[in-house]
Amino acid sequence: MFTDLCGYSASMQRNEAQALEMLKVHWALLRPVFARFNGREIKTIGDAFLIEFPSTLQAVHAGLAMQAALIEHNQTEEEEKKIKIRIGIHMGDVERVGNDVFGDGVNIASRIEPLAPPGGICISESVYAAVHNKIEVPFFSLGLQHLKNISQPVVVYSDSPEQARRLSHKSSLGQFGRRNVPVIAAAALLLIAVVSLLVMPDSPIEEGRNWLQKRRNELFSPAVHRLAVLPFENLSHDPDQDYFTDGMTEELIAALAKIKNLQVISRTSIMQYKDSSKSLPQIAKELGVDLVMEGSALRSGNRVRITAQLILAVPDQHLWAETYDRDLQEILGLQSEVARAVADAVKIQLTPREFEQLSGARKVSVEAHDYYLQGRFLLSQGGEMDIKQAIDRFDSAIQLEPDYALAYAGVADAYWLLADYFLPPSETMPRAKAAALKAVSLGEDLAEAHSALAAVNFFYDYDWTATEREARRAIELNPSLSDAHFIYANYLSARGLHAEADMENRKALNLDPLSVFKNEEVGWMLYMARRYEDAIEQLHHTLELDPTDALTHADLALCYIAQNQIVEALAEAKKALQSGDDPMVPATASYVFGIAGLKHEARAALSELENIASVRYVCPYDFAAAYLVLGEKDRAFEWFNKAYDDRSVCMVWFKVDPRFDGIRSDARFKDLLFRMAL
Repeated sequence: MFTDLCGYSASMQRNEAQALEMLKVHWALLRPVFARFNGREIKTIGDAFLIEFPSTLQAVHAGLAMQAALIEHNQTEEEEKKIKIRIGIHMGDVERVGNDVFGDGVNIASRIEPLAPPGGICISESVYAAVHNKIEVPFFSLGLQHLKNISQPVVVYSDSPEQARRLSHKSSLGQFGRRNVPVIAAAALLLIAVVSLLVMPDSPIEEGRNWLQKRRNELFSPAVHRLAVLPFENLSHDPDQDYFTDGMTEELIAALAKIKNLQVISRTSIMQYKDSSKSLPQIAKELGVDLVMEGSALRSGNRVRITAQLILAVPDQHLWAETYDRDLQEILGLQSEVARAVADAVKIQLTPREFEQLSGARKVSVEAHDYYLQGRFLLSQGGEMDIKQAIDRFDSAIQLEPDYALAYAGVADAYWLLADYFLPPSETMPRAKAAALKAVSLGEDLAEAHSALAAVNFFYDYDWTATEREARRAIELNPSLSDAHFIYANYLSARGLHAEADMENRKALNLDPLSVFKNEEVGWMLYMARRYEDAIEQLHHTLELDPTDALTHADLALCYIAQNQIVEALAEAKKALQSGDDPMVPATASYVFGIAGLKHEARAALSELENIASVRYVCPYDFAAAYLVLGEKDRAFEWFNKAYDDRSVCMVWFKVDPRFDGIRSDARFKDLLFRMAL
């Protein structure tokens, strides 16, 4: 990898002292990123870095993280102090001489870098081939580029579509200069050969037509990559069968998400369109998708009829439709069959691994599958009793099918959702961990299992290495699993890696744009990053989705009080208290009232928190925040230590929570950070 600081020479001429300071800041921002992705700094060349990485994927991830870190840094800088770099990445052989490296691999990387726009990344074809199906950031071809002192032209890719349009056009024009006459002649000969093939009366004619049609479809089919599977209609009109039709929708989403060239919108967002009268183009616009699937299910005894159709949202064009009459025992295989049909309809060629995944649906009994669908339906309702009933359904499925990995993943999800909000973590998290480990052992390629295990590793074990490993494995297995991106973003934010967390949050919301919970939590993480204006904007967007969400109002109160906007903070705190009974609400209100100097109101909110704690579990972290603002620091640390002993979910934010900036120098604060390995 080569990097170059844009405009450094000009800056030196204008203001040498400022330019040198920017250079030092640039070093300080980038070097921790190199280390995080196992990069080895070979040398600096003026304002440039030469870095070596053990893999292309780590190099590209590092490049994206570097640009994200600079974007975050630049938000608070004046224009002339903003730091922008170009990055070039190539994979090739090098020669080592001492601590230095030489060779074409180094030369090509150094020549690719200037092709990147400021703030951009360019990669060679060898890098693109290795990573394009493993990252979600798109790269666009610049075509063949003739690089200085490199004998053969190189195909280069950029993360900037504007750069791709400009340079690929220039590159394509350059290919038809005087020196390319032999190429044109060869193309003409090829064209004559193809035309001759098509007019010959022999059997190769049909083969030639088929080949040309296949190439035409590959080259000119519309680039459709974002899909929403709308809630299937329950044709029985029996509410007791809603779990079945909703389950069909969810399992179809899961099957389609195995196709990495499709971004499939998550269940939380699409379920908001259940029984909606909105037009398909309007829904597509709201979700930002090109494709919409809708359908229906009719269950009768052990038979089911599934009807599905795939629609290109603009211009409302039907691409595919099918009706399936099947025995319930065949229903799991049907989901994969539909997914393969969708891939074929939008001209996506499945990889061997994707084909294997879509062909290998595990057979389970009809009754066990039914219990599993009921469990997922109850889990989506979100209440304490709903979650407990969901566990009962998952357990019933496991009793019938002891190797049912998805059912174990459901148990894990349910138990960790109960932790902190309803029950002490000590009662729920060990069960969640056991179920998640069992799910992974039964289905190593099951993204949901790894995501559930990542959540337990993060919120209960405080095992940061395992959290990152499991979250990234879940994303690798299913890039459309919004929950996996989201748990990874939580981990990054709690570790103080806010720029990287922002990238993962964008991916999570891109796949689940209408989730009130995720939108609120993104606002919370922006608050943790001390990006208060951005957090306020995000939280107001969340209120557009649900104006009554209590946690969103509470988060807004924290953002406003952090900016000394007392009136706005008090208004939001009062709205939060009126909107819900989540323990975080009175805890936040107590903090806001205390900062505003309203000690009586702060103690009243604390009293309300104590009342809630008398009937359900309350995270000790919430009490600590309330006591701290009242000046009772010793008592606050008692609650912090209890939160740590309880393995409280909330404690993961201890390192970055702005409310605790005033006690960071306290030895007890540092001791807790040490114990949590933060």
